[in-house]
Amino acid sequence: MRLRYQMVTVAAIALAGACAVEPAQPAEDGDLYLLFVQQWRPELCFQSEAPACKHYGDNLVTIHGIWPEFTNGSYPTYCTQEQLTEDIVAPIESELEVAWPSLAGSTDFEFWSHEFEKHRTCWQGVADTEYFQTALMWRANLQLANIVEESVEIGTPISLDEAVRAVSAGVGTKVYFNCSHGK
Repeated sequence: MRLRYQMVTVAAIALAGACAVEPAQPAEDGDLYLLFVQQWRPELCFQSEAPACKHYGDNLVTIHGIWPEFTNGSYPTYCTQEQLTEDIVAPIESELEVAWPSLAGSTDFEFWSHEFEKHRTCWQGVADTEYFQTALMWRANLQLANIVEESVEIGTPISLDEAVRAVSAGVGTKVYFNCSHGK
C-alpha cells in the first residue's frame, strides 16, 4: 500500500442537512489523503447550548479537524498514545478559539484534544503544532464561508444538486456531498 497525502476539503456546511463536501476524485485506491473538515455553524448550533453557539457573528464556518483517510473509506484512528498538552496550542490559542471552537458542549481544549488524539496521531511526519497551524492556514486560504455566501442565499432551502453546483463552482473542483444520518 502506498501512502501519499493529499489534502481534500470536507465541509459539513449543512445546506441540505448535515453533509460533507469533498472533491469527487481523491487519491488512488489505497492511498492515504487528508480530509480538511469544516462545520457550518448555524446548522450545528441550531439546537446546541454550547457556549460557542451563543454569539458567533459572521464566523459561520469553523474547523472540525484534519483527518487522515484511506481512499477505500476506512481511516486510521488513535495511532499513538500521544496526548495534547496546553503548551502545544498556547501560542495560537486565541486563533483556535475563533476558528476551531467546540460546538458540542465540551471545552475547546477537550475538542482539540479529541481531534489531536484521534486524528493527528495518525498523520505521521507532522509536528504537533503544525497540525493546528495547517488547519488554520487551510481555512484562511479556502474561505468556504465566502464561497457559500456568494453562491447561495443563506436561510433559503436549496436542492442538493444546487448546493453541489454552487460549492463546486466556488471551490474550483467538482464536489459531492456525503450526508450523515441518511439526510
